[in-house]
Amino acid sequence: MKRVNTATASFGALAILLALIGLGAPAAGQQPGSPRTGAPRQIGMPSRGHASASSVSGSVDERDLRYAVTQVEVLPNQQSSFFPTSGSTINNGGVVAGYSFSGALGASNDFYLTAVGFIGEPGKLEALPLLGGWPGAFAFGITNNKQAFGVANNVDSAGNLVATPVVWDHGSPINLGTLLPNSTAAAIGMNNRGEVVGGSISFDLNVETPFVWYKGQMKALPLLPGAVGGEADGINDPGQITGFLDFGTTPPPGTGEFHSVLWTPKAGSYVVLDLGTLGGDFSTGQHINNRGQVVGYATDAQGFTHAYLWNGGPSKISVCYRAEHIALPSASTSAGR
Repeated sequence: MKRVNTATASFGALAILLALIGLGAPAAGQQPGSPRTGAPRQIGMPSRGHASASSVSGSVDERDLRYAVTQVEVLPNQQSSFFPTSGSTINNGGVVAGYSFSGALGASNDFYLTAVGFIGEPGKLEALPLLGGWPGAFAFGITNNKQAFGVANNVDSAGNLVATPVVWDHGSPINLGTLLPNSTAAAIGMNNRGEVVGGSISFDLNVETPFVWYKGQMKALPLLPGAVGGEADGINDPGQITGFLDFGTTPPPGTGEFHSVLWTPKAGSYVVLDLGTLGGDFSTGQHINNRGQVVGYATDAQGFTHAYLWNGGPSKISVCYRAEHIALPSASTSAGR
């Protein structure tokens, strides 16, 4: 999943990096896509069910609920808009971040090279300026300080699609760069202090390395013994980071190849905690709140995927508690509320 085949066609390089966060967890027995940074997952994407107010039940009286569904507009000269499932696509002030594009989602090079990031409120979208020399961009999230983050997309001299991580600081794009030359990278998470995390894939080394960027400096995050790479997906305001490590072809005995981890800042570096798996070969932490709680997903020994919530302490991850369906008001009952 994380070791990029440098012999792939030009679509493959960026598509692997951006095949990504995706629209869903992998189906049973399928390897997740990598890394999850904005475009749709291209493998292992299960079908999604939809429930209406008349088909679900719950203990909450719908008369107490106030919901309204608002369509997000599309930028001029584009056909569709998309909100990635990683990052933080809406901040506490209701400002959203995403991107508009034309054609089919992820279907061709044009998707990557013509997409335009945006921020704003529904009906008041603002196109984010493109990074000089990079014709396309995805915005993956926005902080409470209205700093947006994501990637800029381009084609290199060999015809390969590549990406570079970007932060839009109140509209001005900043190229964060990559850890090594001849690489492609993505900004996947950002906190309100301006720290950015993600993954940087070296085509020469054929491996992805997790990174943290702050005030113009990008640093590789430390790995656990035996790990060959990894990815950082979420960071909270205290600076704790979650993601996963790749243990390659020789994972710890009795465990899977990809492990959810937690990086905690300490004395100028980071302490790495292995959060384990659910008995399968993959787990990843995707988001972390300011209390240090981690949510993510993992496969079990049968290859099925489960959401998990990790509450801290020495325990490993476990299957998330059962969710209850809540009946939402139908259009007819919510009109005028």
